[in-house]
Amino acid sequence: MRLYHVSSEKGDRWAIGRNANNAREIAIKDGIGGHKIARIVWRTTDDYIPDFDQDPGVISESQAAKLVNAIGYNLDGSRAEKPKKRKRGRPMKISADGRKVCLRCKEEKDISCFAPRSCGGYQSYCRDCKKNH
Repeated sequence: MRLYHVSSEKGDRWAIGRNANNAREIAIKDGIGGHKIARIVWRTTDDYIPDFDQDPGVISESQAAKLVNAIGYNLDGSRAEKPKKRKRGRPMKISADGRKVCLRCKEEKDISCFAPRSCGGYQSYCRDCKKNH
């Protein structure tokens, strides 16, 4: 099935159909407009026309956006950028000579004084502060 942009006097909608005539029939059945409906097949900016695994019917603009986002595009046909993942926690502050400041005692110590984390990096407190608290 292909995605068609259907515009009529009642507004713009999106229809999924086998071809342009099928999209027009679906739009008329849904009450979008009469026989004068402009239907444009949705395509990417590089002229690619994808097929969607979706039942025929009229869909909203947000549903159409979800469909094209799932294949990596925006509704205007441009490539969708994936959201950047936010790194969790504080950035590691290790100096070039392999030293780090303990957040509890505020002393700069060698990195071997800190326990390693299972997910990478080192603990925030030195081993002495962990032992004393």
